[in-house]
Amino acid sequence: MGFSATVPRFGMVLEVNLARTFLFRAHDALEAGRILEAGVLLREAIRRQLVAECNWHGCLPKGFSDRTPPLVLLKALRNAGKCGYCGFDWTKEMIGLANRCCHAQHVNPSEVSMAITIMHTSIDNDPCGEPRERTLHSPPTLGLFGKPDDDDDDAGEAWKAGAK
Repeated sequence: MGFSATVPRFGMVLEVNLARTFLFRAHDALEAGRILEAGVLLREAIRRQLVAECNWHGCLPKGFSDRTPPLVLLKALRNAGKCGYCGFDWTKEMIGLANRCCHAQHVNPSEVSMAITIMHTSIDNDPCGEPRERTLHSPPTLGLFGKPDDDDDDAGEAWKAGAK
């Protein structure tokens, strides 16, 4: 019902792919030093985003299943003319990086972190129907002692009606 304002064509339905959730999980695993897990989650995030893009552009490869590798999906996008050379090369490199993580090969953690950041940016700039006017939710600012500042100590609520 309310989706028509968030997609470029009337009647299109947004597909929830959870790619961003996998990216957050990959970041958490990386911060905890679990590089293999971060690679698995990064690869799955890339695959889910590519499935959504292929589905959006109508270029899912023949024989598509939940086990279709991300590189096959990326090539389908390129063959459909929906992926430029730079985007293709970067995504292919990120898939290779994630695969190296998954196979316990030596990987620089900063490269994995950069790949996660690039994927977040890619999702932000993706025309696959995700609303562009979403609000960024920042965590509350912390006070002196590591707890949220509730304005009790600086008369922060003096502006409210009935305040003394």
